[in-house]
Amino acid sequence: MAGGCLWAKARHGATAEEAPALLQRARTAALRARELGNKSPLLNDLIQILNHPQNALNQNYSANAEASAKMKAGEQAFASGDYDAALAAYSAALKLDPKLYGAALFAGDVCFRRKDLNCAAEWFGKAIAIDPTHQTAYRYWGDTLMGAGKMLEAREQYIEAVIAEPSRKPWAALARWAQKNNCQLRAPKIDRPPAHAGELWAPYTATRAEWRESLFAQNFPAEAQYRHTLAEETAALNAVVDAFSALKTAPADPQVAALAALKNDGVLEAWILLNGGRDEGIAKDYAAYRAAHHDQLRAYLDRYIIRPNP
Repeated sequence: MAGGCLWAKARHGATAEEAPALLQRARTAALRARELGNKSPLLNDLIQILNHPQNALNQNYSANAEASAKMKAGEQAFASGDYDAALAAYSAALKLDPKLYGAALFAGDVCFRRKDLNCAAEWFGKAIAIDPTHQTAYRYWGDTLMGAGKMLEAREQYIEAVIAEPSRKPWAALARWAQKNNCQLRAPKIDRPPAHAGELWAPYTATRAEWRESLFAQNFPAEAQYRHTLAEETAALNAVVDAFSALKTAPADPQVAALAALKNDGVLEAWILLNGGRDEGIAKDYAAYRAAHHDQLRAYLDRYIIRPNP
């Protein structure tokens, strides 16, 4: 990969005056490779790095200087196509720093390039064991499995990537899987409250007001300033469902019916966190919820999001 070679040269074989031009050439080459159809996960990550030139030059992988040196040696070997040397360098780096996620991740990517499924699974599994809350190893493993035609196994890894970090890249990877397998990603669409909110949505507004006035302080005494929380949003939506359920003759409201289905399936909070328009306040509750309710997040993605095309 020309972009990778130029990046490695800028970092290891160029003067301070030469490096900026080499980084620009590396970025141009990497973007051109993507335009020509290169879908390598490593290429996308390289472009992300090259979008920030200072970081591209100064990236250190570990507080252990020897481990960082091994990683940089691995970079150079990988960029020149010497996969044996790259794998040896990354393996050595991981031995020097057993918590070095990038070492296991990059070793797995070497195996991906070699189309060695078992080797890739071993190394990506090591990366996940180091940090199961980071999405990249799951995503790369999914790419490896999909390239080998193992679609169901790839689906599992892409779902885990979204759960680990529900950001753009894992969602995009899951969408690519869905497109290739005649599926689509469709989340329940529920406005909160709807533009023309009826009586059913009055409990939502009232519950949120109560949280702002007193319940937040009671439930989050360690936080000095109010924020919108998962607990508040869940309580407000539950109040809507409860009001809906209490009616003898329920009005036709597909959005409230969808809320009720999510609640009954135990995945209402998962919907809020993954697709319910979570804001900055609610996002702060994601890590704790994921740690305690991984199965609910997985069930929601499996049952509600990935659907066969009609």
